[in-house]
Amino acid sequence: GEIGRYVIEVPDSANADGYIGWSLLYYYRDYDKALFHLERLDNSTTQIDYVGDDNILYAKGLCYKQKGEYHKALDCFKAAIDHEIKEHNKEWVTHHMYFQTGRTLHLLNRNIEAIENYNLAIQKWEGSSESIYYKGLAEIELGVV
Repeated sequence: GEIGRYVIEVPDSANADGYIGWSLLYYYRDYDKALFHLERLDNSTTQIDYVGDDNILYAKGLCYKQKGEYHKALDCFKAAIDHEIKEHNKEWVTHHMYFQTGRTLHLLNRNIEAIENYNLAIQKWEGSSESIYYKGLAEIELGVV
């Protein structure tokens, strides 16, 4: 596949879609094209794939969140968390997964649920400054602080 002016050689199309989708998400911030490749990979396999270090459902959720499609993003984040717990255990859920779920809930004005997820992110990593910051904002919006 070709991204910009760089040519990427990957042995099979499924791996190419994962790599290209992940690169478009994180480096190019082209969420529509990233989703195209991530969806194509997801639809071509029966298992939950990982792109970069990300559960593909989480990566798709990031795309939807950035596109303002918060309900779709939330569905993806929750499915990614559920998958990690079911297939592995809670330790496989990253603080990023909880933070992004919380942030999406916050954007949907579901602040109590957002705070619960920010707290889970902070429990996973107490240095999650984004979680601490947005938890504070959600608490201010609720009149808790």
